Amino acid sequence: MAESPLGAGYINTLSQSILIKPGSNTWSLPNSFEDVVNFALHFDGNKQPIIHDYPWSVPIVAIAFYWLLVYLGPKYMENRKAWNLRWALILWNLGLTIASVFMFVGMFVPVLKFLIDKGFNQLVCMPDRELYFGIPFFCCWLFALSKYGELIDTVFIILRKRPLHFIHWYHHTTVLVYTWFSLVVMTPPGALFAVVNTFVHSIMYFYYFLAACGSRPSWGRFVTIIQLTQMVAGITISSFWTYYYLSEHYRCPLEHANAYMFSTLALYASYFLLFLNFYLQRYIFNKPVEQTRPNISAGLGQTPSPPVKKSQPKQSQPKPKRA
Repeated sequence: MAESPLGAGYINTLSQSILIKPGSNTWSLPNSFEDVVNFALHFDGNKQPIIHDYPWSVPIVAIAFYWLLVYLGPKYMENRKAWNLRWALILWNLGLTIASVFMFVGMFVPVLKFLIDKGFNQLVCMPDRELYFGIPFFCCWLFALSKYGELIDTVFIILRKRPLHFIHWYHHTTVLVYTWFSLVVMTPPGALFAVVNTFVHSIMYFYYFLAACGSRPSWGRFVTIIQLTQMVAGITISSFWTYYYLSEHYRCPLEHANAYMFSTLALYASYFLLFLNFYLQRYIFNKPVEQTRPNISAGLGQTPSPPVKKSQPKQSQPKPKRA
């Protein structure tokens, strides 16, 4: 496939387009299923609708409103009755499960083929941008947009008057920003991160779907373990990319490389520590005098409902946090 390098001028143009839509990018919504298929098959990562139209304004505005929701939402519900959203949760988690599986398959198959054909170094650095077109990058584009939809997890938590912890809104905020700007500058390892994340989400949201249906699975601990594994994979991939980028023996181009390098390692390290703390507190150092009631919810940072004091009965399966 022909090489489509990104120049510094292109990135600078994107960085300057704050709160306005550049006139150079023109696109329209598909009018039929055939249009959707053609849009996906001929997707061009250099001309991403929405992401390259509003590289700064969309995440800034979305996060501002999200933080208002995080601050004001619990206060609004403080003296109000919790909503019963069982069926909404069932449909929501089922939808996210299906979407995660679709994005995972759409990215995993081309990424695996590329890995077999070209090797790990070429996949991590991707100097010739081979996977920046067609179905693979269309799924990466959907992946970035889906992070805005996942903010609805927080709405469910607030309306159901569940505890809204730091790890929840911190993760939602930072993942959204990191994913969005990774696609703006088109970071080479982004496809690998997205493959791992959608795989974990496929399992995690299916767990939440079963829980919302009233069948609380016994493998919540496994979900937390694969979430921790995801963070280790992220740190490992970032470390390899850093080595390739700093080495003189590999071609690993990227705009804003230093910012990407430090932000990636810092974020994955913080996620690992937060999830490790949850795992240790819940599964290793858990308090035997507290038995938790089942808490069916959708989203990261969910802990079981307020504990019910017991002498020392059998503990219910704790709920994994969202990765």
